[in-house]
Amino acid sequence: MDTLKSAKGGASAPSNWERTRGMVAARPQTALRAFLKRLWRAEQGQELTEYVLLLAALALCTAGLVVGPMSSVNQIWVAGNNELSTAASATGSY
Repeated sequence: MDTLKSAKGGASAPSNWERTRGMVAARPQTALRAFLKRLWRAEQGQELTEYVLLLAALALCTAGLVVGPMSSVNQIWVAGNNELSTAASATGSY
């Protein structure tokens, strides 16, 4: 199709590859509209976006697992500390 010449000016007609990539608009439209259509169809950054979303979900789950039992660990730590303080003061070696 590249070898075909148009009736006006002798320029070669755009190829189907150029049309599907948004390099040549099939109908007259604004450059912004053509850009937005290309952006909507593009899948180049899709894998990276999926990995970033997966990593963010994993980070949120990890944060939830760490923050959740924190009060229980604190209660155990305080109880152990109190027992040690009581035992040390009872023996007088504190």
